[in-house]
Amino acid sequence: MPRLRIISGPNTGSIHDIELTKSPDITNKQDSLIIGRDQNIEIPLADNGASRRHAEVFRIGDKYFLQDMNSKNGVFVNEEQINLEILNFGDRIRIGQTELIYEESAALQNAHRDAGSTMVIDLKKLRESHKAAGERTVESNRLQTLYRTGKIIGEERNRRKLIQSLLQIAIEAVDAEEAHLPMRVPGGKLKVVESIIEKGKAIHISSAVTGRVMEFGKAVLSSDASQDERFSRSKTVVGAQLRSVICAPLIAAGKVSGVLYLASSKVKEGFSAENLEIIALIAVQMGLALQNMKSSENQRELYFRTIRALSSAIAMRDPSTLGHSERVSKYVGAICNELDLTVEQRGRFQIAGVLHNVGKIGATDSEIEATAGEDRTARMAQIRLAEKVIKEIGGLDFVLPGIRHTYEHFDGTGLPDGLKAKKIPLMARVVAVANHFDKFTAMTNSNAQPMMIKDAIEKLHEMAGTILDPDIVNTLEIAYKKGKLFEA
Repeated sequence: MPRLRIISGPNTGSIHDIELTKSPDITNKQDSLIIGRDQNIEIPLADNGASRRHAEVFRIGDKYFLQDMNSKNGVFVNEEQINLEILNFGDRIRIGQTELIYEESAALQNAHRDAGSTMVIDLKKLRESHKAAGERTVESNRLQTLYRTGKIIGEERNRRKLIQSLLQIAIEAVDAEEAHLPMRVPGGKLKVVESIIEKGKAIHISSAVTGRVMEFGKAVLSSDASQDERFSRSKTVVGAQLRSVICAPLIAAGKVSGVLYLASSKVKEGFSAENLEIIALIAVQMGLALQNMKSSENQRELYFRTIRALSSAIAMRDPSTLGHSERVSKYVGAICNELDLTVEQRGRFQIAGVLHNVGKIGATDSEIEATAGEDRTARMAQIRLAEKVIKEIGGLDFVLPGIRHTYEHFDGTGLPDGLKAKKIPLMARVVAVANHFDKFTAMTNSNAQPMMIKDAIEKLHEMAGTILDPDIVNTLEIAYKKGKLFEA
């Protein structure tokens, strides 16, 4: 029997078995399961980002399907927004801030394992079985520790929280008293970036130990550091009365970036070879995780530098609109907050707000002037240029709905495709309202006089239903009345 397991969000850990009657086709559903915020449905989610009846699971033949029930924030399978999708084991489903995984039930997992398929280990049941039997083997401890390590690395996006969590796992894995993470800083020296240690206790880290590990890239264990001749000259080890020390290198891309350092002053129990092995494994994963996180941060910074550069280029090409893109993005953010969109959606919408006029970069002076006069031919040329710029940069394709359709009209008379009402992408409808609001309230050229905000909102309402989406106009007005319009 397949099931849905919630792996992140307010209901994390909940498991819902799916046993549905087969339907002959999609138009004749015999049975279904509803997911949403309503507490009276099969899978209720305590998630404000979910609609009351957000998505539906049903069965046709032997296949299970997931369908969006016209939700406000959409349904995503493996980070792709879907309307109707066949589910496969391992698919990750995101609804609001909740993430679910579609998987086999425990019984099917065991059956498949017996048949020679890939074995899936249920760590929770593994722990329970060991507890019932009164034993915890070294191997089970290692599996549980590595499972926890991998889970934290896969879920945590905050660098400091990731480090703290992994240090705590390391302490618990070997029953250490303290853990430290010295990392290489510019100039080659080591600096302790995070520690877990008893409050008020001074940090003692042996430079002799860390230096040896950094130099040779191999983990070091001393079950009695004070008597270990390798560290006999280390005043830190002796002075801190450390009984046992484990120090393992963090290696990524062939370089040692730091060390994972654990210590204990317990007289009776020194660290073992098994302890050294598990800490070395944690250090390897930590090194790769921190390297990947650093690479992602660098890519993210480059990504936003590109967006800032494009925004500057737009302003340089048409100085009369200096600051327009940034203000539009801010109003878009305020509207998104009132629409209760996810952080990810809001970020994407705001980037579309920044870049909605990116076609001006390649436009001539006469084309820019004609666009200001609402010349449809010039506007079409600008839209095509904008799409070309975005596609050539790469990595920004998600803003194309906002770029291409910002100048569609709600009554279907706009450009470029004459889309009407809700067929216009939500991103474009939001950017359009924010764009017009800024044009009314800001000095966009030497002849224009900015409107008072109340007059600008009244003008937006006059355009609602013909050019603009009435719901989005109302949302902007709500944000203004709440005092949130200029804070996003």
